[in-house]
Amino acid sequence: YIPPSEGLQTPTFDNFTAHFDYDTPSVSHWQLNGSCEETHIAGQCPGTSIVELRSDNTHISPSLAPSNLEDVIVVEISEDEPSSSRREEASLSKKTNRRIKLVVSCLEVCRVCGDHSTGRHYNVASCNGCKSFFRRTLLEGRRFVCEREGDCPVLPKKRKEQKRRHCRACRFRKCVEVGMNPKGIAVEDTDGRGALSMKRPSLSHFEIPHKIVSVGERVNRLVDNLQYIELRHQLLRVSTLNPLPSNPQTILDILKRPSAMGIPQDEMTGWPLANETSYTAISLEEHAQLRIPLPRLPYERLPQCFKFWFYADLVYACEWAKTLDFFRELDLNDQRELICFAGWQILNITHCFFSYSKGSEKVLFPDGKFSVWTPREVDRDVLSSLIRLKIDQTEYILLKALVICNPSCDRISDRSRSILEREREIHSRILFNHCMKKHGQRGPARFGEIFTLESVMLHQAIKTKELQTLLTVLKLRTIRINVMDEVCGIDYVP
Repeated sequence: YIPPSEGLQTPTFDNFTAHFDYDTPSVSHWQLNGSCEETHIAGQCPGTSIVELRSDNTHISPSLAPSNLEDVIVVEISEDEPSSSRREEASLSKKTNRRIKLVVSCLEVCRVCGDHSTGRHYNVASCNGCKSFFRRTLLEGRRFVCEREGDCPVLPKKRKEQKRRHCRACRFRKCVEVGMNPKGIAVEDTDGRGALSMKRPSLSHFEIPHKIVSVGERVNRLVDNLQYIELRHQLLRVSTLNPLPSNPQTILDILKRPSAMGIPQDEMTGWPLANETSYTAISLEEHAQLRIPLPRLPYERLPQCFKFWFYADLVYACEWAKTLDFFRELDLNDQRELICFAGWQILNITHCFFSYSKGSEKVLFPDGKFSVWTPREVDRDVLSSLIRLKIDQTEYILLKALVICNPSCDRISDRSRSILEREREIHSRILFNHCMKKHGQRGPARFGEIFTLESVMLHQAIKTKELQTLLTVLKLRTIRINVMDEVCGIDYVP
């Protein structure tokens, strides 16, 4: 019993006011008004709670005993020196050495992991471990990725010293799903007014998810986005947008302007082309071997529906890359270097999958023409592999994305390389999980076969660039084609 003559001040736990009742000489009561969810007192319970203050030798009368023990916090008065634990003690008055000790028992379990709950933290009954994990994840801006299907079990620790082994991505997802409120997080004030001074953090310090998106849903969104971008790419190929090799534009010129894939285009008419419209009868390799100059094409006499596919598809590849979110994170010069590094591979995989989807064993273009300028190894090594593997649309778009997010390009900045490494890991995992889900035990082997195609295309791209360089050195090319020369790394000699 603490007499009023000692000048007892009304204690405050954050925004909670204590009302004292001095009617009973041996026991004092106060009532905490408000919700306990924002306090840091161990064992906090929801709603209004009755708190009882008593001495060590005080016996509670049965008539004064609370009816609901779950809503009671018993506070013992001790004349001893204060304990070192700040969480278990609170000062009653500056004029006395008396301390109160919380004796709490919370009967609920942690709704995240099922361990013993220490109270309601951020609106949810949870253990200290899950409470700290949720707070630390948001304040430090951590991002986790599930290595499975996004449904990993979240289990309690069997022993106190045991470390948790479950997936952190699924643990955080479970924290949000059960209702943990980020707005209840408090951080220490840094203005020097004491370690116990608390303030509500600004919402700009961390991102508050308005809607919980599972890992599986996020993967589906990424794949759907790639599917849509590929659809726009194919529509661009059959559109009336017809870039000509005589255009002096550079790769930077293409990258700086808005993507043509976002602009409505009319569909090209007049296809398939007649056989006499073929502009060459021999391959580029035969031109180099026989020292035959490439023909000077009469642009004005060609039909408007005639496309120079090797030039047009390089331009379309730039337009496709510009729509990728991670590509837009790169600096403009790094974007150009990446196009020079991977542009020809994007062209090859686009040609080959279109031909494969049309049931052709040779590289086929949308206007009905077969390619004669493609190196023979492309038909033999790339297109034939797609036919043998019976590659599906999802595997194709992920492989195409892996081609462009290649950090092995040695002329990009470290920042851009780290972005590409991050995206490459994400797309590789999605491709691997797709192979496992569709092919079961053969999934890893299937993933390896698809992944090998990237090195095959890289090898073919190098050979194509060398062939274009040889034609330039032998002066068999009649005009300069800026975009193709940049991709091939050719310093044109007229």
